[in-house]
Amino acid sequence: MARFLYSFRVILCINHPYIDNITGIAIFIKYHIMQAFNKTQQYKVTKANENQRIDNFLITYMKSAPRKHIYKLIRTGQVRVNSKRIKPFYKLRIEDIIRIPPYIGKELLDVKVNSAQRDNFLKKIIYEDNNLIIFNKPTNLSVHSGSKLGFGLIDIARKVVLNNERIDLLHRLDKETSGCIILTKNLETLRKMQDQMKKRIIIKKYICLVFGRWKYKDGIMKTTITRNKKKHAIETNFEKIKAYKNFTLIDVTLITGKYHQIRQHCYKLGHPIVGDKKYKYGGLLSDTKKNTMNRIFLHSKEIVFNDVDTNKRIKVKSPMPEDLKNFIKEID
Repeated sequence: MARFLYSFRVILCINHPYIDNITGIAIFIKYHIMQAFNKTQQYKVTKANENQRIDNFLITYMKSAPRKHIYKLIRTGQVRVNSKRIKPFYKLRIEDIIRIPPYIGKELLDVKVNSAQRDNFLKKIIYEDNNLIIFNKPTNLSVHSGSKLGFGLIDIARKVVLNNERIDLLHRLDKETSGCIILTKNLETLRKMQDQMKKRIIIKKYICLVFGRWKYKDGIMKTTITRNKKKHAIETNFEKIKAYKNFTLIDVTLITGKYHQIRQHCYKLGHPIVGDKKYKYGGLLSDTKKNTMNRIFLHSKEIVFNDVDTNKRIKVKSPMPEDLKNFIKEID
């Protein structure tokens, strides 16, 4: 507490972005009081969390923490189970004791969502029932907040949708990727939908534009990708929609669901996705330099799943965004 009081006296003497008005001072005080008293927590695993991966548990438990931060806590041993270091894939057992270090989330700073953000969010909901929401994510919106972002999709959702702190992401999309993404409204739904993903009941379809004329037959293709120095087997179904002079429009269905799977698989096949700044050729094809994009041409166009109450099959589609349509017109 003494450290907090000293910090507060010092900060009032400098030009700090939080201290621009009375509200800013109140927020700053609240933040540092929480830092002073926030302690390491211990959580005893119950039947509700049995067999859940530790990383998925922490993503739900530490709602405002970016995934990068959570994996760092696991990697550096700050999160422990029964006083032992664990891997992200460790599956919890009943009566395990999880050590969780303190974390000051953005929700303690009373992050506000203005009316424009609220209206834009509500317009992007393309499906909703009592258990989940399917959101049509625009490009350049991260699903999680990070060091350079004040908020992400999940932060807005928790503020806007019934002020529900139990809303969670079932899966993720990269910042530049647009389209369908599922958010669950309660823990029971999250578990049931995770089970559907594990059993491959959920079908996720994408559309992408790749460099070159696609030279493969339609169907499932297998390969391996490397992440964190480990190889992972992946399966992806590709179907050619239309070939252009220097590009091909592809319909993609995920069979497995690994990190950057579509992007890496297309790259390994010699057809990187247009606009992908990470998995790309050393330079653009010589005759396509005029055809460039500010974002990746990858869109989550459809999700199919079973209703968690009725088991009815549900299909939700997201139309291709205007910027992608316009690019197609340019190359057609």
